[in-house]
Amino acid sequence: MLDIGVEEDECEDLIYKQSEGTTNTISNAGGVTAADVLKMEFNSPAEATIFYEEYSRAKGFAMRQGKKLKNKNGDFVRYTYLCNRQGFRDKKWLEKVDRKREHKVVTRCGCPVEMRIKPKGDSGRWIVSLFVEEHNHELLPMKYVDYLPTHRKISDVDIAHMESMRQVGISIPKIYESIAAQAGGFNLVPFTK
Repeated sequence: MLDIGVEEDECEDLIYKQSEGTTNTISNAGGVTAADVLKMEFNSPAEATIFYEEYSRAKGFAMRQGKKLKNKNGDFVRYTYLCNRQGFRDKKWLEKVDRKREHKVVTRCGCPVEMRIKPKGDSGRWIVSLFVEEHNHELLPMKYVDYLPTHRKISDVDIAHMESMRQVGISIPKIYESIAAQAGGFNLVPFTK
């Protein structure tokens, strides 16, 4: 698995390893073309999800999963991965008056970016059937990508470390400061809460 939590100038010669042992070398993951992606095959939808998360991080956007279609037998025949700014918020949620909380900021702008995968015959492998890479909004610089919801993840090691520090009575701000010191600065910590 590829960790793209690196600085922009270190994003040369990124490697995506498939679980079968074969390796797709992606030099400068931000420069992957639609033709490159359309040639890719995955062993499972989970593998495709990991790839698209890494791709979105390298490009400067957050991804989300779209619709999954099933056939008559109940087997999945298509998975869709989208830019998190795809579509628009439903008007009924924008016009609701008796809300208990304030409206969240409207971030969706109808971005057309998506990747669809479908099964490749009976081989058990999945191929990319559609790939759209042109966004209708600006992408984030690499230094801000880690703060997008999809990429804001706390590792199991960090969770265990925080829980053990909390049990001995260390305050949350001090724990966050400790993790920032280990990471090399607050700007290198991949989570905010």
